[in-house]
Amino acid sequence: MSFASEVKKELLGIKEEDEKQVKSLVFGILQSCSDMVISNRGTKIVVKSYILPAIQKVMQLVKKYYDVDTEIEYGTDQNLNKKRYYYLIISKNVLPFIEDFSLMPFAIIDSSPLLQSDEQKAAFIRGLFISRGSINDPRKNGYHLEITCKNQELASFVCATFNHNAIEAKTIQRKNSFVVYIKRSESISAALAYMGAASGVFYFEDSRIVRDISNMANRMANCD
Repeated sequence: MSFASEVKKELLGIKEEDEKQVKSLVFGILQSCSDMVISNRGTKIVVKSYILPAIQKVMQLVKKYYDVDTEIEYGTDQNLNKKRYYYLIISKNVLPFIEDFSLMPFAIIDSSPLLQSDEQKAAFIRGLFISRGSINDPRKNGYHLEITCKNQELASFVCATFNHNAIEAKTIQRKNSFVVYIKRSESISAALAYMGAASGVFYFEDSRIVRDISNMANRMANCD
């Protein structure tokens, strides 16, 4: 399992302290990988992810708080990887759900009641990273963490939240998406801690120390 997968597994295993944080986590997942579909059969929300536990996390909350119908389906990528993905289809009485999680097009997310406290914002970004985040293994590649966002407003909010917590983040447009990325090792470690990935921080810091010592030894050898 890759380092990114290990971090996401750890984040999914966090027990949120209250209902608000659970909803904020799900809010992040939904803002990353859900679409509203309107047809002559009515309106439905389709959540797509390669991570089944993330889909299950959304479904558990939906069943607990909303009178909707849910269904899980799966498909397979038509490329060499043949990677399986999952669909959660939410239908019937979806309007309250859409309103609570700001799923209407052009909804203003930073005014949501689910993003009022620091804990809620951390849970929200945790959900975003689980769905559309990645991080390099520091023992194999350069330092890099990123979260892909579907629009500039979302990317700006994530970047501003990181920067407010002394985590140096920047944004860049990549095709039709906006990417929040972190390059400095200290900021990556701080971002992992902010999201709640304690084991990820320990692995990252240990790898960073080993790498720095190795680089120093190589420089000394070259100097000699």
